[in-house]
Amino acid sequence: MGKAVLLDALKRLNSVELNVLEMAIEQLGKGTARLDYVAIARAAGTSRQAVSYNVKKFVSAGLLVSHGVLGFSVPDGIMVQV
Repeated sequence: MGKAVLLDALKRLNSVELNVLEMAIEQLGKGTARLDYVAIARAAGTSRQAVSYNVKKFVSAGLLVSHGVLGFSVPDGIMVQV
């Protein structure tokens, strides 16, 4: 996936979606492959269902990579600082 596509996907996110993505990347940046939707929801001020919905959108947009039961990772095109 090209950088322009990732940048376009990031530009389309609203503030709640950005918070959810930031929390997810923060968890993954610490080496955690599985996401704690409840912890992300609490930190982002939204519901667990909203987190689940947004994570699916992020995978479709190429902002996160799904590895099935193993969890998720951040694609190479996104910079992560921990």
